[in-house]
Amino acid sequence: MKKISIFLFMLLFVTACSPEKNAGEPPLSKEQTISNKKQEANTSIRIAMIGDILLHTQILHYKDYTPALKPIEKSLQSYDFLIANQESLAIGNRFALSSYPKFASPDFILRDLKEAGVDFLNLANNHILDHGEAGLRTELENIKK
Repeated sequence: MKKISIFLFMLLFVTACSPEKNAGEPPLSKEQTISNKKQEANTSIRIAMIGDILLHTQILHYKDYTPALKPIEKSLQSYDFLIANQESLAIGNRFALSSYPKFASPDFILRDLKEAGVDFLNLANNHILDHGEAGLRTELENIKK
C-alpha cells in the first residue's frame, strides 16, 4: 500500500509540474478555435496509383510514350502524389528490348512517366529480377538520371 501511495504522489507531482499547453500564449477565442478546427478538417493529401506499366511487344518499340499518356495527363497531374507500378524494367539503354517473359523496356519511359505526373515508382513486383542484379542496378541508375 505504501508503494502505491508513493507512486500516486509522484504521478500527481509530475502532472502538476508539467508545463501548460501553449504556455505564455494568450488563449484562443472561440472563433479562432472553430477556424483552426475547420482548417484541420479541410487538410488532405490526394494519392493515386497507376499500373502496371508493362510494355509488351505491341508498344515496346515506340519512340515516345507521351502521346499515349497525353489524354490522361491532366488527371494524372491532379494528385499530390502519383505512384506508378513499373512492372517492366526501363533498361533498354543497356539490355536488348524484350517482352514476355523477361521484360526490358526503353529507358525513356521513365522520362515520359515523370512528364505525365508520376512522382514515385514502385519496383516491388515479379519482374524486378527479369535480368538479374545487373538489370536491377541499371534500372536504379536510370531512375536517378
